Parts: sequence; C-alpha cells; structure tokens
Amino acid sequence: MFDFIVIFSHLFTAIIFVGYVFFDAIFLSNIKNNLEIKKAYFKNSGIIYAISFLILIVSGIILAFKEFEFVNKIAFILKISLIIFMFLITILSIYYVKFKNNREHFLVKHSHLIALVLCFLIVLLAKLLLM
Repeated sequence: MFDFIVIFSHLFTAIIFVGYVFFDAIFLSNIKNNLEIKKAYFKNSGIIYAISFLILIVSGIILAFKEFEFVNKIAFILKISLIIFMFLITILSIYYVKFKNNREHFLVKHSHLIALVLCFLIVLLAKLLLM
C-alpha cells in the first residue's frame, strides 16, 4: 500500500508541476501585459505548486532508493543534474525579481520555458530508467 501511495503521489504531483509550467510557458507568456494576471494566478496557485513540488521531490527520492537498482546510472545522474539545474534557475529567477527588481532578465522572462524543456527531458529520462 505504501508503494502505491508513493507512486501515485509522485505521478499526480508530476502532472501538477508540468501542467503549471506548461500553462505559464505557453499560454501566459503570450499575454502582453500579464503582470496583473500572473499576480492573481500565482496568488491562488503558488502554494499548491510549491507543495506539489516538495511532494514530487520527496516521493522521487523515496522511489529512487526503494525501486531503483542503479542499472542505468547515466540516465539517473542526468535526471538528477537536470533537476538541480531547474532548481538553480528557480533560485536565480527569484533573486532577480525579489532582490534586483529586474523582471526583464532573460532567466526571469524565460524561466518557465526553460523549465518546460527540462521537464520534458526529465520525464524522458524517467521513462528510460523504467525500461
């Protein structure tokens, strides 16, 4: 039963995470004056997004130690590297917005598009790990 809960929570939060990034990168990026829309959107979804991201990471760590036999070490190392890279992009984007007050920086403007590409690669590597 524990395995089912961990796998279900990992898959469900992955859907939430990728869906949030997809919506923001594809739909909200096309709106010219999207600052007010993003404020309203993030106010309601930011907590859910953050909690789902934490559950995704924790359940992924549990699955990695429980299920993974380290057969495909290269794919696993690449996946972890991409996750760390995504985390660093998030930290830098927050830094530029909060401390530098620079919403026009490349990372701030394109962070979710970069994250969407990284999500695609992470899901691809996750599938390769299960083969």
